[in-house]
Formats: sequence, C-alpha cells, structure tokens
Amino acid sequence: AQIVGCDDPEVGKFLASLFSRITSEESTYVGEIEVAEAAKLIENVQRDIDIALANELSIILPKIGLDVEQVLDAASTKWNFHRHKPGVGVGGHCIPVDPYYYIDLAESIGESALLAIASRKINSRMPDFSAQQINDIFKGNLSKRKLLFLGYSYKPGLGDTRETPVEEMTRKLSDMGSEILIWDPLVETEDFPEWALIVEDPYDLENVDMVVLTTAHREVIELDWEELMRVCKKATVYDGRRVLDESKLVNSGWAYFGVGLPN
Repeated sequence: AQIVGCDDPEVGKFLASLFSRITSEESTYVGEIEVAEAAKLIENVQRDIDIALANELSIILPKIGLDVEQVLDAASTKWNFHRHKPGVGVGGHCIPVDPYYYIDLAESIGESALLAIASRKINSRMPDFSAQQINDIFKGNLSKRKLLFLGYSYKPGLGDTRETPVEEMTRKLSDMGSEILIWDPLVETEDFPEWALIVEDPYDLENVDMVVLTTAHREVIELDWEELMRVCKKATVYDGRRVLDESKLVNSGWAYFGVGLPN
C-alpha cells in the first residue's frame, strides 16, 4: 500500500487516485506531507523494534537451553503475536537509518527515544555477536580458518549491499585471523569487501572449515548441501538466518549451529 501526503487535500486525493490506477497497490491520501513522512519514519522504527526483540531473545534464550525459533513458533500460535526472525543483523537504507532520524528528532525537542535507541543498540550488536559465536565454536582458534559466507547483500533476492551486516561480521572475523570467502551470485564484484575472496563456484573449493549462511537467497537455500559437504574439512554450518532444515542437514552429516540455537 502507498500513502500520499500533500498540503492541498484536493491535489492529494487526486494523486492517491492516480497512483491507484497506474500501480497494482492501493494508495491513500493521509493529509499533510509531514504526516506521510512521519508515518514512513515510524514504520521503519517499529520494524527495527520488532526485529530487536527477536534478536535479543536469540541472545538470552539459548543461555537457558532454549531454541529461540521453537519459542517464537510457540508464541506465534496466538493470533496477535508479530513473528520476526532473528539474524546476523539488519541492513538496507531504511531500517538501520530511519531510527536515527527519529532519535535526533526526539533529542531536538528535549525528549529521549528510549525504545529506538535500545533497538538500534541490539540490532547493531548482532554482526559482532554472531562473529563471536563462530569464534566460540572454534574455541577461540580462528587463525587461518577458512570461512565460506553464503550471501553478502542485506536482503534475499537483491544484490543491494547498503548497510549489509555481513560487512561488519566478515571484517570482525577477518581481524580474528580467518580467511573470508564470499559467494553471492546477485552482488556485483565491486561491492564485495577488500578483505574477502570472491567465490565464483561454491562447489569448486577445498578445506573449508565452516559454511556461514548470511543471506537467505533462494540460490543459497537451494544449494546441493550434500555436494557442498565435499568442499569442507568437516561439514559445519552456521545458519545466520535460521532458514535451513536443521534435521535434514544433521541427518546427512552436517554439524549445525545457528543464531538463537543453544550450543
């Protein structure tokens, strides 16, 4: 759905009607331009807050032996529960950015946007937290570990790398001594980080210590995971988006780790 803001109600209603005719989406006139801008702003702030709850749960619940995905599935049986998935971080040009405009707006009038501040802190922490989880899996010995990252863009189905959390995550692991390999068939060559080796064919590798899923592209999920086992020293996967079939992978011989999963 689209919204239209315009100081002139007649023009605003005309534009909303026009958009409804030339697009497949419903369009609604909502009032002044400031109303439309504020609505778009708080929509992204709310999504950031909702995702932050899922991410915070993915940090806390495993420490008491609970899989965050099982808990979220159970909570989703209530009709009014908003289900979001945890992950290695939030990217793009809206959700990680708009909350700061809102925070700045609140500060400019002497208020504090406490929820937005806390959510940004949680979501911004996830790339570092995920990198540390991988470090823990290898018991702090990441020197020369070969890590194959599946996906670099911030969102499935797109090659857009703006504010991608995979950048910070791979930089952190590179600084810890890991060798970073990235395969993302949707991302242009010039958009990959300088500390990573760009992979053209994920099956044409050897001695990979861990496969790390960071973007849930269809091309990633539908890889031949049995074939991918052959490029690994020991078939180990870290599911940074919790989109893979854990039981199927484990039954085929993979050691499975992931965000929000007790180790």
